[in-house]
Amino acid sequence: MRKILIATIFTTLIGGAYANTTPDPQRAPLNPPRSMFTDPVTFEEPKIIAPYVSLRIGGSSLRIDDNNHFGGTYAAAVGARFIVAEDLAFRVEGEFTLHSFSSSIQPGGHERNPMTYMVNAYLDFLTDHRIKPYVGVGIGFTNHNRHIRAGGWQMLSAFESELAFGLYGGVGFNLTESGMLMGDIGVRYTYADMWGHSVSNMSYNAGIRFTF
Repeated sequence: MRKILIATIFTTLIGGAYANTTPDPQRAPLNPPRSMFTDPVTFEEPKIIAPYVSLRIGGSSLRIDDNNHFGGTYAAAVGARFIVAEDLAFRVEGEFTLHSFSSSIQPGGHERNPMTYMVNAYLDFLTDHRIKPYVGVGIGFTNHNRHIRAGGWQMLSAFESELAFGLYGGVGFNLTESGMLMGDIGVRYTYADMWGHSVSNMSYNAGIRFTF
């Protein structure tokens, strides 16, 4: 009787141990093995948040060699914004700007109306506040119209198109909680070589940027 009881207990223990080591085909392992060679590695691509349009208006100082002319600046741009890091965004846009300058010349008047067509790139520094500083560069070309009038008559008209370069800096700030509408205050410097003269323009602008 004692031998039968010992044999029964031994059989039960062996059977339980074997059952615990037998894998259950219906149950996935808790920590499946991973392979650095077979498992795909994904990289987060720069994401387009949205296209945008912007409008700007401001005042400009046009410098031709040592002569300064003062006037207005009116600009419109269409672009798109990309996220490149947690605290950094990249923007690219196409921009059209109209400048209007006039100076009094005795007798008559002197008018200059440059138009610039630029492709601009910006870095936006994303902060936890409403204010987002940015810096930018641009390249394009400018059409420079020059008119000299005397006694109500146009005495001279000249036109030239040249390569132009730009440097920009400013701050954007959210006007809405969603950030779809932003204000923009900045300084823009452009340079071109026209008629053999050094032509530079420093403008101070305010505007809005609407993100779709």
